Amino acid sequence: MEFGFIVRQGPGHVSKLIDLVAYPSSELPAERPVLAVIADSLHAIQARILLLDREIAIKAKTDSVSKC
Repeated sequence: MEFGFIVRQGPGHVSKLIDLVAYPSSELPAERPVLAVIADSLHAIQARILLLDREIAIKAKTDSVSKC
């Protein structure tokens, strides 16, 4: 909000912040490279979470304990 961008709080709205950092003509401060590092980290975490979710779903379908 300090720079004129309002994004709701919560993990569901992080993608809007990432888009603002990636958009070259947004009027974010000179610290954009630092914000880009954070955005890249968030992308990596999201990708890892998706992979883990898939692995959990596969295990749940094949594990005899989880089928009970």
